[in-house]
Amino acid sequence: MFSFFKKLRSGDFGLFETYWFYGVVVGIIANIVLGFITSDIGFGILGLIYVAYGTQVALGLWGAAKKYKGLKALAILSQIIAVLSWLSLILLVFLALSSLFSGLSGGVVEYVGS
Repeated sequence: MFSFFKKLRSGDFGLFETYWFYGVVVGIIANIVLGFITSDIGFGILGLIYVAYGTQVALGLWGAAKKYKGLKALAILSQIIAVLSWLSLILLVFLALSSLFSGLSGGVVEYVGS
């Protein structure tokens, strides 16, 4: 299993498979699953698991783009998508931690200044 993530992270699956299967298809499935989670704690835990996975995909996309021998514009576009993925994963970390802490505090979160 760890060899799979090492291969994914290093971009060894190639640009097409890394982006379309591990990024898009798995990402759609993960978003559907996360959409059905009603528990704050459940969303927080699964969100953090997806962040760990998504980080591997973004690193793999970057690596696959560097190894890509085809059209240079596709490699550059893939690296831009990898950066945007990292930014969205940072946002998901904050959402997941917020949900997790909200769930742990019994669903009542007080905001300073309100």
